[in-house]
Amino acid sequence: MSAAVERRHWHFTGSVQGVGFRYRAQYAAQLLDLTGWVENNWDGTVDLEAQGSAAQLDRLVPTITGTSHWIHIETFTCKSIPRTLPSAASACGDKGNTAQFPPSGLSTASAAAARHLRCQNAR
Repeated sequence: MSAAVERRHWHFTGSVQGVGFRYRAQYAAQLLDLTGWVENNWDGTVDLEAQGSAAQLDRLVPTITGTSHWIHIETFTCKSIPRTLPSAASACGDKGNTAQFPPSGLSTASAAAARHLRCQNAR
């Protein structure tokens, strides 16, 4: 029996920009077989959404922080969000502050749907 798929949204503060946080998040997500995105915000914070089993998601933040001594999270919030998302990707432009995972781009329906939802919310 396969584990139920969940989706979570994190918001991080601290030394989380300019220290490889997005790269480490992509790496951790690959290791854990998650899909989603991570994005720098204008105020120096970082948002991350990921989808997978509860066990995979529980390991995400420790895996990110355990792979770099430069990343220092002061606070973070985490909330479960609906995993039922639109099925088509948006043509929303990316300013280079967002990283998708899997890093090969929108190669899965859930990654495409996450990008669509993020772009729709930005309008």
